[in-house]
Amino acid sequence: MVDETWSTYVFKVLRSSWGIWISITAKVRYGDPVDRSADGGGATTLEFSGAAAGLALDHVDALRAGWTTVAADVVRRHRRAVHVTVDDVSFVETDFQVEGLAVAMCRWAENQFGLRAREIDVVFDAEENRYRFTAFAGFGGVE
Repeated sequence: MVDETWSTYVFKVLRSSWGIWISITAKVRYGDPVDRSADGGGATTLEFSGAAAGLALDHVDALRAGWTTVAADVVRRHRRAVHVTVDDVSFVETDFQVEGLAVAMCRWAENQFGLRAREIDVVFDAEENRYRFTAFAGFGGVE
């Protein structure tokens, strides 16, 4: 299989007076066939190019955390090695939370590969003035 075209997914949350808006543009390249029982380890890669190549380490870690949540399902579904290249990530800085990148990457992949959306509870914590994403609790210092 050859490279697919770039696809963009926009993740938005608005449950208070402010929200989170993150856009991810990435593409997929399929590799060699893998065993049906593959768990995604070693059968997937997540790389960064273009504007995304200069992302801060915590941003890259968050995107990797989001990809890791879906990688095994992607490999099982397609039974091929899957290589994702993220080219651009943009967000509104004033309303940004790094753990939102993990959710956005997860949602990009679910959309790209036709996976059922995972249950990710999003709750606005008015006292802390931030969103809480239960599926990524503990990531980025968030409990």
